[in-house]
Amino acid sequence: MKSGHTIRVGITAVGSGIGQSIVHSCRLSSLPLHLVGYDTSALAYGAYDCHEHCRVPLSTVPDYPEQLLARCVEDRVELLIPGLDLDLPILAEHAPRFEEQGVRVLVGGVDFIRLSRDKRVWGRTLNEFCTHILTGFTPEEAVEAIQAGLIHFPLIAKPAGGSASAGVRIVKSTDELASISADFVVQPYAMPRGDDPSSSAIRAALEQSRLIQVAEISYQWLVSKDGEIQGRMATRNRLKDGVPIEIIPIDDAPYWEVLSPLVPYLQEKGMRGPVNFQGRMTEDGPRFFEMNGRFTGITGLRALFGFNEVDVAIRSFTDQPVAGKRLMVNTRRLGLRQVAERVVSTWEHPALKAVARQQVPEWRDEQGLRILVTGATGWLGRHLIHALLERESVDRVYGMVRSMDRALAIWPEPDERLQLWAMGDLDLADARFADVDMVYHLAAERDMKNGAGHASSMTLTRQLVQAAAQVHLPRFVYLSSQSVYGVSRPPPWPESLSPDPANTYAMDKCAGEQLVSLLSHVSRASRSTSIRLARLYGAADGLRWSELPHKFAREAAQGAELKISGGGQVFDLVHIHDAVRALTALLDMPQVVWAPVYNVGGGDPVSIIRLAEEAVAAARRAGGAGASVDVQPADTPPMRFGMDCALFRSHSGWQPAITLPAAMDGLVEWLAAEMPART
Repeated sequence: MKSGHTIRVGITAVGSGIGQSIVHSCRLSSLPLHLVGYDTSALAYGAYDCHEHCRVPLSTVPDYPEQLLARCVEDRVELLIPGLDLDLPILAEHAPRFEEQGVRVLVGGVDFIRLSRDKRVWGRTLNEFCTHILTGFTPEEAVEAIQAGLIHFPLIAKPAGGSASAGVRIVKSTDELASISADFVVQPYAMPRGDDPSSSAIRAALEQSRLIQVAEISYQWLVSKDGEIQGRMATRNRLKDGVPIEIIPIDDAPYWEVLSPLVPYLQEKGMRGPVNFQGRMTEDGPRFFEMNGRFTGITGLRALFGFNEVDVAIRSFTDQPVAGKRLMVNTRRLGLRQVAERVVSTWEHPALKAVARQQVPEWRDEQGLRILVTGATGWLGRHLIHALLERESVDRVYGMVRSMDRALAIWPEPDERLQLWAMGDLDLADARFADVDMVYHLAAERDMKNGAGHASSMTLTRQLVQAAAQVHLPRFVYLSSQSVYGVSRPPPWPESLSPDPANTYAMDKCAGEQLVSLLSHVSRASRSTSIRLARLYGAADGLRWSELPHKFAREAAQGAELKISGGGQVFDLVHIHDAVRALTALLDMPQVVWAPVYNVGGGDPVSIIRLAEEAVAAARRAGGAGASVDVQPADTPPMRFGMDCALFRSHSGWQPAITLPAAMDGLVEWLAAEMPART
């Protein structure tokens, strides 16, 4: 697999704690990953941190492997990571079939997974290599062992193939053992050392036959696809209802020393990928009561310590370079976990409407979108708002303005669906922002010399991105500019070309793009893109006649001489009505195809001489005498602009509709209509 290639990673059970943790680790990776989340529920929490997600059947369904494989092939998944215990034996067994279809599975071999899934067999087998592994008994065997003095109460009983803490019981008498199901495994209770801070609390809980999960050690190995251990991390955890909520990194050496004799045997059994041991430090040293061949619920938190095992595992299993990706542990950090929240949009995920109605029949579906436009009184802003209000799908437009007086001059009697927000009075943390489905951020400072204005502009962008992340805003569009490319390199400029801003305005736009790009990293439910727009022109309210090519159209219509210095300048122009259509096209584009940046221009850069000639031709078509074009030599090299706009066209289907001759005709006609009013 080529370095830099976007790796499509599928993750099962993204609604589980393990699945969510894997997704979290992927988001912290520097690899170019495209995440596809699979779960049985449409409301799976981790699904909305993925780029794509879909529902799959329960893993207990007989044809689950076939359905999951077909889904992976359709989604072009290259690596599948199990996020559920029940998936481990299924995917280990069917891994060759997945591999034949181009889908690698990040799972250990069949024998290794089978060993780790049967807690009774696991304990008995590994205890022969390492006495620090607690052996397991059937309830009947445990009675005999008690009578023989081999083990002592209290004991702990749990389902032999269970997960987490489901069904775990404290056993303190032979009578209690007799009531334990035969498919349970019984183990000695790993009592922490007497000097352990949690020792007294554990003993008090045992007196009441209560299980409290404190002073537990989680010891994680990462094993390459070739069976070599790539990293180890040990943490002391406190759990609540089986979920780790306090995690402290500790020295792994004592645990490695006692477990290392297991490595050759486990390698022979097919140990690959993540391996987790659970245990306690007792008076007799470490004692381990469980092993699982998977990532865990704190895998994502381990990544925050610097131990991103998922990143390194993906590199290993997809043949990416691993060198230099050391799994380290920052012991200056402690881990805390609690419940997280998110909201998701039924606009972005229409299938959720049926889910909501199924669970709450009276649920009301508000169809109309609420859209915020900043820079509402600007030339592009006012026309974008007009286009949005023409859409039946838009219920309300919020226009953010610097000057309410100017806004009321433009909209003296605004449409009832348009609400104007004064920028200075707006608190972005207020509830109104949670009502917004999409932001078009057009506001910007254009005066190159107004440093304070540009600083204020960047502050507004940061505030908007922060507010958008807090409410999990579905879509955010930032209006950037072709000026971020500079003029030092020959056009056409693709989006992949690194920015080279040459002035304050371009630097402002470049900084804004960077701020906006952070949104989807902070809130995966949000999508953002920056539109690098070409120079706007065209006959529409608010145009400035002092700017090219408007200036040429006016001079040609008036019969004046069009003076050009140099003649080698080349412009990338886009008609304002085409630009509005491009922006509204984003309403119809699925988020899953949004690129971080799009070029939007005319696609046919024109020379300044051609602009002048088209202006003269338009004036003559309107019945004027025309004008002459005077080209004088220039002392400086000509500026040349031009963007490659193929990416946006392919993703949106948008194409410029207004040609340069038609646009010039429109300008001349607009001027003719204005002139009687002026006279």
